[in-house]
Amino acid sequence: HCQTAAQGLAFWLQSGTWVAMPGFLRFAVVALGAVGADIASVSNAQADCRAFQPKKSLNANVSWDAERSICKFHCAAKDNLSCMTLPDGVVTIFKQVGMDSQRASCNTTMLPTSDDPEVVTTTCPEWSMVLDAHGEGKMGAMTVDIYMLADNAVKALKNALQTQTVSFEAGPMWCAPPLTIAMYKTEDDEWCEQFCVPSPLIPWVKQHGDVEWGHCSKHGYPHYDHTEDMKLFKVDLWKSSTLLTSSLLPISV
Repeated sequence: HCQTAAQGLAFWLQSGTWVAMPGFLRFAVVALGAVGADIASVSNAQADCRAFQPKKSLNANVSWDAERSICKFHCAAKDNLSCMTLPDGVVTIFKQVGMDSQRASCNTTMLPTSDDPEVVTTTCPEWSMVLDAHGEGKMGAMTVDIYMLADNAVKALKNALQTQTVSFEAGPMWCAPPLTIAMYKTEDDEWCEQFCVPSPLIPWVKQHGDVEWGHCSKHGYPHYDHTEDMKLFKVDLWKSSTLLTSSLLPISV
């Protein structure tokens, strides 16, 4: 039926009949074509959602909400490092396909307060993501829910989390405030550790480490050296002088 509606609209547009057609009939034909396109989009999103099988390491599930025509991705951070570090990857995935969370059409809310958030919700026209610490303020209590409202969002996440590892550009990481916040820790006068922290986990991180808000590059460590995979999250290492070598780096655990 969707193809029939689209084909019918094309026929009227290409024929001389369109010019002589009364205004209300033109409106009806255009509306019919639009409805057909919307139905086709929902059908594609549903098919892609049902075919979405996340990598086993995420221990996630994907489901289709027929009532709201939404594809939902869910994972829990407890004993799941892949899920725990996923939010930054999701932001990167959508940014790479033109659905950046920093657009004017997107917004982020943090409850109960931005200083001590327990639930962080980012909403865009095509997708939304909810990070919920469930009132515990602990990294292991966090759940990640991603709602894909359009087929291009389903495809983007499906292609990234099902068939390949989430890729980041070579070089320093970038954080996506207020979803993830830049924080740093100085080891000594020579080295500084930089990382991105999901907003709900900031209180936990502050309690378990001598960390500060901001960037190493703006606090006396202007030279990026490399990135370490600490399993729990990735850490950029910055240094105060280009004369230093990575072999001198004190890695903290």
